[in-house]
Amino acid sequence: MDKNLENLVEKGLGFLNNGDYEKAVPYFKKALDIDNSYAEGYYFRGYCYVKMKEYEKALLDLDNSIKIDPSDYRATSFRNMYMSLFKRNGCNSELSKNFNVENLDIKVEDFKINNNIGLAECDIDMLIWDNCMSVSVKISLKDDETFNNDKIKNYIGELKKHLIWLENNKKAVFEALVDDDMIGLAEEWAESSDEEIIDGEKVYVDGEDIFKLPISKEEFFEALYFNSIVIRIDEDKEIMDSRIMIEAFIDTKPDYFAGHSMEVTIIDDYKISVNGLAG
Repeated sequence: MDKNLENLVEKGLGFLNNGDYEKAVPYFKKALDIDNSYAEGYYFRGYCYVKMKEYEKALLDLDNSIKIDPSDYRATSFRNMYMSLFKRNGCNSELSKNFNVENLDIKVEDFKINNNIGLAECDIDMLIWDNCMSVSVKISLKDDETFNNDKIKNYIGELKKHLIWLENNKKAVFEALVDDDMIGLAEEWAESSDEEIIDGEKVYVDGEDIFKLPISKEEFFEALYFNSIVIRIDEDKEIMDSRIMIEAFIDTKPDYFAGHSMEVTIIDDYKISVNGLAG
């Protein structure tokens, strides 16, 4: 790293860690003037902008950080946590076009193939429910079968169909969570937080999260985002007697469940099961 850039980042982080976000921003700006491909600089500045409630600038910086270095999960995680807030403030994501599920360019060579055990795997970086994440894919063949390019291409088409279904059916997943009374459980967890009076109103506070009860369906719907997704295609139907199984862990912002995720399973014909909390 350039020595001048390193010094600027160090000074900026000093202010950031002390909560002096306005003083930190100019140092990250100068660092990015030196190297506009410095992913961490965008992340640090985006973090400051969130704390300063400059949400449009924050989302732009976090998107830039992710585009430059998708492997740095800090920017992705931070962006995902605040996506509902960005949306409420009318901010549009720069990532939507390239990472949108319908525009995904999944290639045969993306898969790691082991024909000895009939297994193909890959990770797909994508945008789903306005959140950036990596989806894990596993394909298991029957014992006497092997992979070839045409077969993989067919599986890619099938995988995209299920990813598009997930993207377009947030309401169906939400309704399954409601039917399992996850809103009631969220309220129970929220009530275990510290009780405070803010602006004359009783709220519950856990770190930066502020909970107002009761939780409306609209609030719960907007709070949902995927923590992780695994899609398994198993030609032997060894798991839950289903050829296709989607295992998803769903979090909320604010974090109603104190670091725990709601576990959801989706099998053939898009049958949704809610399996309680995990983590």
